[in-house]
Amino acid sequence: MLKYRIYIILFLVFFLPAFSAAQTNAEHPWVHKVVFGLLAHDRGPLSDKHEGGLDPNWEVQFNPPMWKYWRWLGSPAPMIGATPNFNGNTSVFYGGINYEFD
Repeated sequence: MLKYRIYIILFLVFFLPAFSAAQTNAEHPWVHKVVFGLLAHDRGPLSDKHEGGLDPNWEVQFNPPMWKYWRWLGSPAPMIGATPNFNGNTSVFYGGINYEFD
């Protein structure tokens, strides 16, 4: 039960400030989109199938910063996410950059 509380606290600490920050600047909000999904844990042709479960995935994708040098990189969008495993197996917290093409 303590593990679930830790996941909820981490969600509140990391994701909710992004929602409130997006409300403060209507011209250039911080948050581009929020994504939710479900993952089949440790499945597939390259898996060793030692762990299992259905894992939720939360991800927040931010708008690219308006920095001069960031645009030189092609304006990638930063993102953070979490994939907790409630069966006591591997959980993942991650961050990265995302490029979108039209």
